[in-house]
This record gives sequence, structure tokens and C-alpha cells, in this order.
Amino acid sequence: PRPATSAAGTFSGMSAQQQKEQYLARAKELESYIVYSPKDDKLLTECGSTYLHISMLCEEQTEKQKFAEQSIELLDKALQFNPSSRNSSGESAQYCLGNALYFCFLLESDDTKAGTMLKRVKACIDVAVQKDKTEQAIQMSEHLKHAQEQRAFCQSQLKNLQGKSEEEKQIEIRKMHANMVEEELKTTRAQVEKDPANVNLQLDLARH
Repeated sequence: PRPATSAAGTFSGMSAQQQKEQYLARAKELESYIVYSPKDDKLLTECGSTYLHISMLCEEQTEKQKFAEQSIELLDKALQFNPSSRNSSGESAQYCLGNALYFCFLLESDDTKAGTMLKRVKACIDVAVQKDKTEQAIQMSEHLKHAQEQRAFCQSQLKNLQGKSEEEKQIEIRKMHANMVEEELKTTRAQVEKDPANVNLQLDLARH
């Protein structure tokens, strides 16, 4: 047996923690299938995009980065087997990979490493724009014009956590996470307004 549909949009109405737990269970299920079909690009893309959703729901920096890196590893493998691979929501592996890399870019403290990472992000999103021509990819491409400013803001927020108590850190992290989710929500709402018949966009909006 193997999954037929994506988890995206399935967990609307749940708290962020509940969604995270459901996505984690989903990822473990997909990994159990990958053991028997390690070259199945669809499974790899599905699992990689699921870990991307988990990363988006994490509030703690280390955990967010860990799941983003797991997403990158799986999506890279999927693209090795099929450069046109997609998940069951129709998102291309290139687009998902660009998003996962972008999370790591925002959290990377080393400027040189971050610069190299941003080049990869732009390359992935450029391919997604050219091949997919989806509103999500186009919006992400526009978003990347302000990537350095976004990273500077993120890094300044992370520096503000230094020397604070665990309770204070959690409060600041939640604020930063809320800001990131709000930005994603604004983008998704704008996409839905432009293309209200797009089911994948509607599912994305429901997930947020």
C-alpha cells in the first residue's frame, strides 16, 4: 500500500502542535514506503515536502533547521531520479526544494554559506517559474528580491535571544514564527484572490 494524497490541507482546524504531530506521523509513514522503494521520486518528493511543512510549523530554530535539512536531502534525491518530480498537491520538487533551502538561508549565520545557499534557492525557483508557471513560484521569485533584508531581520531576531531566559526566548521565537506565518498568509491570500479556482492554493490557505 502507498499514500495517494498529500497531507496539505488535511489538518486544517488543528493547532500548530497538532498539525506538526500529524505531519510527523505522515513523514514516518512515507519513510516506511521509501525503504522498499528508495528510487520512487514521487514518494521522495512527498516526504520531502511533508518535512518542509513540519519545518514551517516549528518554533525552535534548531528544530526548524533540522527538518528543513531533511526536506532538502529527500528532494535532492527525488530530483536525481526525476527532474520533473511533483508531490500529490502538484507542487514541483524544485519549488519545494527552493523553499526548504530558503529556510536554511534565513537561519544561516555565516554570510558566505548563506550567499551560496541563496544562489541555489534562486536557481530552484527560476526553474519552477519557467516549468510550472504557477502563481506560487512567481510570488516566491518576487519574494526573493528582498531575501537579504529578510535574512538580516531574522538574524537580528536570533541575536536578540542571546542572554535571555528560556521563557523569554520562547516568547521571542513565537513572535518571529508568527511574523513569518503572517507573511506567508498574506502571500497565499493574494494568490487566491488572483486565482480563486486553484484548489491547491485553497488548500494552502486552509493549512495556514
